[in-house]
Amino acid sequence: MDYYDVSDNANDQQFVFFTGTVGSYSTDISIGVNGYSYADTQYIKYIGGTPTNFGTRSIGWHSLKVVYDGSKFNVYWDGSHEIVDASYTLTQIYLYTSGQFQNLYIDSIRIHKYTSTEPTYSIENEESSNQAPSNPNPSITPSTVYTNTDIVCTAIYIDPDGDNGTLNFTILVNNTPKNTCDYSLGNNIQKTCNLSSGNYSRNQVINCTVTATDNNSKSTTSSTTKTVQNSPPTTPTTLTPTSGTYTTSVTINCSGSTDNDSDTVYYDIETNITGKWTTLEDNGDGYYVWSTSSYTQDNVGLRCRATDLTDNSSYTPTVTINIDNTAPSINLNATLSDYNTILDRVWAYIEFYSDSTLNACLVDWNGTNESMKKKSENICYKNKTSLSIGNYTFRGWVNDSVGNWNYTDEYWIYINATTTTTTSTTTTTIPYRGGGGWGSGTPNVAKVIKVPTCDDGIQNQGEEGIDCGGPCSPCKAPTTTIKAITTTTTLKATTTTTTKATTTTTTKATTTTIRTTTTTISTEGGVALATTAIVILAFILFAGIIVYLMRMK
Repeated sequence: MDYYDVSDNANDQQFVFFTGTVGSYSTDISIGVNGYSYADTQYIKYIGGTPTNFGTRSIGWHSLKVVYDGSKFNVYWDGSHEIVDASYTLTQIYLYTSGQFQNLYIDSIRIHKYTSTEPTYSIENEESSNQAPSNPNPSITPSTVYTNTDIVCTAIYIDPDGDNGTLNFTILVNNTPKNTCDYSLGNNIQKTCNLSSGNYSRNQVINCTVTATDNNSKSTTSSTTKTVQNSPPTTPTTLTPTSGTYTTSVTINCSGSTDNDSDTVYYDIETNITGKWTTLEDNGDGYYVWSTSSYTQDNVGLRCRATDLTDNSSYTPTVTINIDNTAPSINLNATLSDYNTILDRVWAYIEFYSDSTLNACLVDWNGTNESMKKKSENICYKNKTSLSIGNYTFRGWVNDSVGNWNYTDEYWIYINATTTTTTSTTTTTIPYRGGGGWGSGTPNVAKVIKVPTCDDGIQNQGEEGIDCGGPCSPCKAPTTTIKAITTTTTLKATTTTTTKATTTTTTKATTTTIRTTTTTISTEGGVALATTAIVILAFILFAGIIVYLMRMK
């Protein structure tokens, strides 16, 4: 039944329009007086409450719509939203007139749907010809909100009927309004509303609620939320050391991070010395002394990050250092060095070499450390001279550039010789005066001969051979150098004999005066060789007599 005529009803006519069933109900109503359409006050009455006055309406047909969801209802009169109420439990809604002076009545009602099982007339779901705007779909950016980031709430106005309307933003932090933005706009237009950092703290909830309303007062409301996240510290700006070689310990410093939430910043320091990243210090102050004495030699990486105990920063770039606790090798050069042997000389040569660059080399010579010279970056040597007879021990010591020491086994040598002293002979020109005057000559140096000697060096006991000065042990054979001067004198005669000598002097034959000088060189025994001079003198006299006799003939 789509038409129900209630004309000619008495005053205060009422008609049950809604019976409490969830749904949307609509109808058309014509109002008149004594058979003529007339305008007057109309009501909707709901049981348990006070009738709601719609106000004066014009005569003619009007549209009435009720939307009920089981707890509240909305009433639309001619497409205008009139009532939203949830104060009462609804069972029925009546349409009626209050005639008073004009004897008003409802002229007619058109019911679009009729269900015979209902106790009264009812209307099935039917939308009004005007629709509410679409969901504005608000969203908050960025996707993750920190205490130091500004937020932007964005929404769009779309009306299915193409109506203009409004967008109304409300941004709340923990349910407290912080900002509102209102726009009047055409269809299909997007708008934003902002809220700057400083209006919220970590773990607080930001809510953005947006209502889209068309120019027929129909609206749609939607909201979205974001929880403010912790702001992690910034990446540290300093990590030392950045390079180098270290032995027993490394002092590490990580620093330079800040936290926008004003949280306390801690540092994690890590190394990959084991082949994977492991923590050296966790949640520390960034200063750490790493003991590396248990490691031998390896290149290792270091890195660090900051933390506020909730979130971490990114890691610093990795730095690489070298750990070196390996002593340098040291070896004796057996080819060039004198070792574990007897030497018939008074010097010895020692040389050590290593597979590392050497910083310093020492030789422990008979318990005393002596420096060595470097032949190259990994070879050191020592030349020991003027050694006395006896046994010597030695070993080599070296250290590398980072101070690691090593040493060789102990070796020995025996020196079996004494120092040889070389004696030089000086030639002296000795003047002399012969029969013809003063002359000069160069003395001849005799060959080195061995002369027996003993302790006292005094001839006084008539020993055989060279007198050693009394009974003594067999004499040693020292080396004696004899210097002598040979002078040849030529006399006037039929035959002249010239004798070769170092120095030759010619004198007159009538009178010959020979000046003889004897030079004696002492040996280690200290024996004077005066006998040599006598022999030479006798030889000269004998030659002079022979010359004289030949002239007498």
